[in-house]
Amino acid sequence: IQKDLNCIRVVECISGLDMRSKHFRRELAYHLLIKFLNK
Repeated sequence: IQKDLNCIRVVECISGLDMRSKHFRRELAYHLLIKFLNK
């Protein structure tokens, strides 16, 4: 579980309020979720 919490922290650490930062954060979270579900 610790590894999964670290993945969430990585996504939360991406700062920025512009659309590019939001898009990057969303894409990273999506790919981490897919990787987690495919275990």
